[in-house]
Amino acid sequence: MAIFEYAICGKTNKLIHIDDVLGGLKCNCVCPGCGDQMVARKGKIKEHHFAHYIVSEKDSCRMTMIHRFFQEYFTVLDFLEIPEIEMIVHDTNISIPRRNLRVLSAQKEIKIGSYRADVLLKTSIGEIIIEICVTHKSTLEKIDYYKINNVAAIEYDFSSYKDRPIEEAITALKYNILKFEWIRYFKNEYYFSKVIKERCYLNKLIKSRTEKIFENDDVSKQLFLPELKHCVEIDYENKAHRLEITLLKRGVSRFEYVCQYFIDGCYVVIYTRKSGFLKVLYLPSGCDIPLGFRKEKNSVLVKTISHAPRVIESSSWLHYAPLQERLSNVHDEVYAKFSHVKKIEFTLSHLVESYLQFNKDEAFGLYYKKWRKWIIKNNMVRKGIGYSIKIPDILKTYKNDASFWMFNSWSIFVLVNLIQIIDQFELGNSISYGEIFKGLSDRFYLNNEYINILKEELECEYISENKKKLIMVPYVIRSMVSGFISHGYIQAFDGYLVKNINLLPLLVCEFHKVNEIKVPSGTGKSIVS
Repeated sequence: MAIFEYAICGKTNKLIHIDDVLGGLKCNCVCPGCGDQMVARKGKIKEHHFAHYIVSEKDSCRMTMIHRFFQEYFTVLDFLEIPEIEMIVHDTNISIPRRNLRVLSAQKEIKIGSYRADVLLKTSIGEIIIEICVTHKSTLEKIDYYKINNVAAIEYDFSSYKDRPIEEAITALKYNILKFEWIRYFKNEYYFSKVIKERCYLNKLIKSRTEKIFENDDVSKQLFLPELKHCVEIDYENKAHRLEITLLKRGVSRFEYVCQYFIDGCYVVIYTRKSGFLKVLYLPSGCDIPLGFRKEKNSVLVKTISHAPRVIESSSWLHYAPLQERLSNVHDEVYAKFSHVKKIEFTLSHLVESYLQFNKDEAFGLYYKKWRKWIIKNNMVRKGIGYSIKIPDILKTYKNDASFWMFNSWSIFVLVNLIQIIDQFELGNSISYGEIFKGLSDRFYLNNEYINILKEELECEYISENKKKLIMVPYVIRSMVSGFISHGYIQAFDGYLVKNINLLPLLVCEFHKVNEIKVPSGTGKSIVS
């Protein structure tokens, strides 16, 4: 059982901690529950604590102590962090994150109607009741009163901390892991009004969008379909593998007939062709899908419309009718593709191992002269420099990087060319991985084995994560410039890179630094230009 940490001070009538009083009866304290005189036990063996002097301690005494402590705790806060809440307003889910509110004033044991609230806080966005549950939750009548009268209230549940140190409960409260229940959130009517207005706006927007579909007969019969993925488990070489494969690739599909109707408050467009038909359900964001559509056996695509901060249309499959038929053959198909990719990866491992050995033992000797000539030509170092040029650390890190294997050249020579290609683009502009790779393959011969792998058109989901940087172009380029990305010189996105600074002036400074050459005035400025 946890110790009795707090008692009521006889002088102040407020809770006081055991460490802040004199020992024995000199503490001048009473129990917050039963009012009995307390003794401060402050020996050298047991942990310091209060004990009852005359009567035996009851469970209710400690419960009252916890309740009283948190009443006082909330009343002295300068800021109150209120937890998140999810509300359903007119079938719309609203998520409101945690908020930190300034506390302007506080009262405890305040009368609200015919009920007594534990704590009333006046905050920067309005008043809120704090109810503290240690043994008994608020009555249903009290909860109903708060709800009917639009009183913002939250109840914190300290019942699991009855036999634990108070400090643990404080920590749980601070880190938002304490149980709580919103009785009523601030200004619910505001959110109701907001949802209604937004629903009206989105419904008008949806109506306008569905009507535009039929303005051009040819365009109306085309529909962009999102991809459909499915998890498949296979056993390969006595090891289980869970793969998320693409059953349907995203793209535009053509239909023969299109019609529109309005049902259950929703706009629906039906696309038809010989192989079947597809229902497209348009919904404002946050709305639940009507039950009738959830039971639909035909294909249903849901298009959700939102407008924060701009109009966004997202598509997802609710039901894809050919799925079961497609799944009946998919296991063998996936196994065949997966085993084929694993064999290619096995061969690739040997190719990469050979390249790394070549890059370590032979590439420097074969390509150093070309590299040195390139360095001098691009003013990385002065023309009269000795034969041996030191390599900056920012380039050295790539000496053992296997992602350069397909170019059969010294990795550092490939890298400086890559930097030059990237620097041809303007700051802040998107640079596609395909453009960068093409620029490199125009300067260096691609390995025949890599060309053959590209011809295989391997699907990304079958390739091991650590092998993607050796095969897939976006992964290859990101790996090649990973050091520049980690320093913030380049930003990497799904389909492109963005250059934050000019890289060649940066290299000039790095080469001058390691080769003890004085950096020309103005060169440093170009680094951040």
